Amino acid sequence: MGNPSLNFRAAGLVIVLSGTLPANCMCGSLELGNAVCCRRANVACWYLRCQSHGGELWSRTSGGYQARDGDKWISCFSPLDQELEEIRKCGMKNFRNIQVDEANLLTWQGLIVPDNPPYDKGAFRIEINFPAEYPFKPPKITFKTKIYHPNIDEKGQVCLPVISAENWKPATKTDQVIQSLIALVNDPQPEHPLRADLAEEYSKDRKKFCKNAEEFTKKYGEKRPVD
Repeated sequence: MGNPSLNFRAAGLVIVLSGTLPANCMCGSLELGNAVCCRRANVACWYLRCQSHGGELWSRTSGGYQARDGDKWISCFSPLDQELEEIRKCGMKNFRNIQVDEANLLTWQGLIVPDNPPYDKGAFRIEINFPAEYPFKPPKITFKTKIYHPNIDEKGQVCLPVISAENWKPATKTDQVIQSLIALVNDPQPEHPLRADLAEEYSKDRKKFCKNAEEFTKKYGEKRPVD
């Protein structure tokens, strides 16, 4: 049923995890900064970044495990848990109704609420899927609500440069990704289309495009949250 105590070194510290890990969960150091990753098959069981503190501390997101450096306890937290908490605290007005299963932080859902016409007549549900290797690999975003947009295809896939494999940087935070997505929805980029027909319409007949997009948004868009 797992190991009662695991020792490994990260960022020059010998870290001890005390507790019982899930079945088939193995731990090892990524040797990158102060990151530690525990895996079950190809799925991250616990992804911890640790920071030394005096006193005894427990980590909610690490399932109650304790990390210790000598006579100091180390608080451990999931980077996604921290990012989610920060996003909820700042109250992003264009990303609302965030839904996350606390037992699986790798999948988020929420409503994109654009400011600009023709998309300001509705809201759009998106799903963010984080790989087990996050933040070393980028998240994937899918629109669950239909949208008339040159950079988003009929399957909900979105062309967003910041999360492309060639552009992704591990230091990029989820709120930055969301802000980039909102900017793209508000201001389509026809030079990087996923729907060439809509990109052509947007470039050649903006008035017609906006009329079609507004009607489409009214028909398929979700209700905008009331402040």
